[in-house]
Amino acid sequence: MKGQQMDDETRRAFAETEQVTREAFASLALLMTNVKESLEREIQVLGLQLDASTARMERHAALLQTGSRWSNRMNEWAETIDGILDRTSKALTEQNERISKLEQKNS
Repeated sequence: MKGQQMDDETRRAFAETEQVTREAFASLALLMTNVKESLEREIQVLGLQLDASTARMERHAALLQTGSRWSNRMNEWAETIDGILDRTSKALTEQNERISKLEQKNS
């Protein structure tokens, strides 16, 4: 009888241990599922932030490229105008000298 009583206690203890183990595994599985879902949400938010950053960087790159082109065109224009002004200045200087010479001859 004592042996059978011990057997029953062992079975009961084993059943309780098995139940606790099952509950622990179920709890762990739930925790893992929650962590997975949380990570998925965080990754999705991060992806959206990266998309926004990429779009912003592309806009900056376009502005930089446009500004560079505009600066190059302005430099070309300034060089052209400088050349025209230099030639005009030289021509005016020459004409003033010719006028001065003519005035000296006539006086």
